[in-house]
Amino acid sequence: MKKSNLFLVLIFITLVLIPVCTFSQSIQQKLTVVQNSGVNGGTFKINLQVMGINLPVANTLGSATIDISYDSTIVRYINADTWAFGATLGYARYADNIFQSGVFRKIRITVLGSAVNGNGGGDPPGYDIGSNYAVWLNLNFIILNAAQHVSLTILNSSNQIGLFENHSNDPNTAVINPQTLLAPINIINFALPVINKNKKLPSSFQLSQNYPNPFNSTTIIEYGIPLKGLVLIKLFNVLGQYLKTLVNEEQSSGYYKVYFDANKYSSGIYFYSIEYSGKKQIKSMILIK
Repeated sequence: MKKSNLFLVLIFITLVLIPVCTFSQSIQQKLTVVQNSGVNGGTFKINLQVMGINLPVANTLGSATIDISYDSTIVRYINADTWAFGATLGYARYADNIFQSGVFRKIRITVLGSAVNGNGGGDPPGYDIGSNYAVWLNLNFIILNAAQHVSLTILNSSNQIGLFENHSNDPNTAVINPQTLLAPINIINFALPVINKNKKLPSSFQLSQNYPNPFNSTTIIEYGIPLKGLVLIKLFNVLGQYLKTLVNEEQSSGYYKVYFDANKYSSGIYFYSIEYSGKKQIKSMILIK
């Protein structure tokens, strides 16, 4: 083949392949640990995060079914909270504990935008899937066996997410198009840290410096409380403006860890405060991306 002809063939192949590679549309999901007390009877909390890759302008969520499998002898599912969307955006949503087989259970997360743009004119507006990971909800567990590993897996067989055919379902056609889903990023054999049984319970209220620090995206905050009580941990920016609540629950005496994912935050200095039994401590941390 002449060089000139070969050059034309290469140009044609390039023009054909570039749109396929560049505009491939898909949705990615992952599970992230946000709190793990590491003791039997303690708290184990994960969140489900979702992002879109090269989604069209019509990126409004229409429906979703996501099954998460886990071993019920290691953790027990309690409930879901901190949903990113609800009735005000036009959605019905559920997170139900379902028997699977043997000791395994699955949490079925169901979302249906049955009322999105129910009144016309984009009201309610619906929830848009963005190009960065966003937390959809938190799943709360109690640790039954801290000496074992826990495996939480999104089941591909029943994993479905669909988008309305136009943005905010406006005009209201109620047509939901299925999307290509990439293989989920799962927590596989995540070790629940075991606290040494010979280690004494904290004699005083303690807040440790987060680690690593500085950090890129994810860091760990450790603290200890001497007696059962309400623990409140909040995040603030460098201006002292409130950003997020990391912990807000009554906890037993012991040492705890909070996993903080700062993917959606920009580089800079942040502060985290802990309130317990009328006392308060504040520390700073540095996020570098």
